[in-house]
Amino acid sequence: MGVQGAKPLAASGCKCNKIRKHGNTNPCPTIKKYRGAYAMRNRLECSVTACRHNDHNLCDLPGIKVEGPGARESRQTCCESFEPRNGGENSLCSSCGCASAETAIDCKAKNCTYNNDCRCEAECVCVGCSCSDVAGKSGTECCTFRQR
Repeated sequence: MGVQGAKPLAASGCKCNKIRKHGNTNPCPTIKKYRGAYAMRNRLECSVTACRHNDHNLCDLPGIKVEGPGARESRQTCCESFEPRNGGENSLCSSCGCASAETAIDCKAKNCTYNNDCRCEAECVCVGCSCSDVAGKSGTECCTFRQR
């Protein structure tokens, strides 16, 4: 999934890490009604600016997929929902304007402590880059991954 030997770039600056350290009184993940069904929603911060769904570190998708069924560390995971921006790094965001701090996370990283029946139960999730030049989903990672 992620590039072996590369360090995650987003983990240290992620606000989610600060929330975990200092505590949070807001119940997260939350359960909200979406398209007629109730879905778990996680707070998500994404630093993958090369993704067309990234709008100021928020995701414009109602849900993302995290892959890494055999992952033992975060760099072995990836955001399956990543799509490269058209027009290069400085192009305007192709977001629909519906970016949100909360999204549903379908997680296939079965060895992650936050995974409960393919649903992420982490209070806050950070998706970042596992290499300096993200050209595809294999350059992304779930920085929140913790092995069971």
